[in-house]
Amino acid sequence: MRILIILIAGFTMINKGSCQGQQPDISIQEIRELQGVASASGIENLHGDLFVIGDNTPYIFRLNKDLQVEEKHLLFPELKSTDSLFEKAVKPDLEALCKPKEAENKLWLFGSGSRYKERDVLIVFDAEGEPLSRQFSLVDFYKDLRSKAQIPGSDFNIEGAEVAGEHLYLFNRGNNMIFKINISEFEKFLTQPASLPAAEFFEFELPEIDGVKAGFSGVTFIPGEEIFLITASVEDTDNWIDDGEVLGSYVGVLTLKELKEKVQPLWIKLTFNGVKLQKKIESITSISTTTRGEYDLLMVTDSDGDISEIIKARLTGL
Repeated sequence: MRILIILIAGFTMINKGSCQGQQPDISIQEIRELQGVASASGIENLHGDLFVIGDNTPYIFRLNKDLQVEEKHLLFPELKSTDSLFEKAVKPDLEALCKPKEAENKLWLFGSGSRYKERDVLIVFDAEGEPLSRQFSLVDFYKDLRSKAQIPGSDFNIEGAEVAGEHLYLFNRGNNMIFKINISEFEKFLTQPASLPAAEFFEFELPEIDGVKAGFSGVTFIPGEEIFLITASVEDTDNWIDDGEVLGSYVGVLTLKELKEKVQPLWIKLTFNGVKLQKKIESITSISTTTRGEYDLLMVTDSDGDISEIIKARLTGL
């Protein structure tokens, strides 16, 4: 029997780190162009190797220590031409990637599920040895999530994915909902599509800029702290699918315990040199830690077809 639990998050902002007289903060240290990657949509640290995806490219890119593209691997070997970007109507719209298991050298890449059936897809990328990828249909899985959570098609847009413990967490931009799925049940579904996994749903109210609400855009998990870092961007657009004027971006801090207790994340509005960062942050990953409570981060921006950017930042105050 499939079980559906709907939890609505409260609107209370909490002051993390208040016991130490401080709260989390993010300082941006450097912004540079990410040459060779248009419309970056995800970044992940896989055992020290940095991988980046774009929402309209057939490749996954590996970066070197200087944050430049060192390798690219074709994710769709059936393509006859790999020199151009996907057209919007046929692109798989890969918007999220995560490590399914810490001990494995694999990544899961999720299509957004928005608007077109081509986007109801999962790519399993194996970076061990000669890199290879396998494709799985998420049509029935996404359809089940939409139905049970009563999300209209225009509001379904998966932008972030992360694994924490025994669960997969998917972050939907359309109504700012987090889906929690048992990872073993999800893996079973991939090989036995008739076996749909159960899910829990957590809905959140995000901050606004000039009356325009932010939407989830990416996530990473810090295991030692049991904390999600959630990126959210603000675009002045009539829907959650089409692009619009970028008004700013946030990073939210949310522990696993707070998620279960329906506590609203603490949102940090991003600035650079004292000025609001008016860029669309699409994804985030942690690359190193200095002392407890300080983490070096990388974020990528989506420039809507132009050259993407990569941002180096530091998180303090955990």
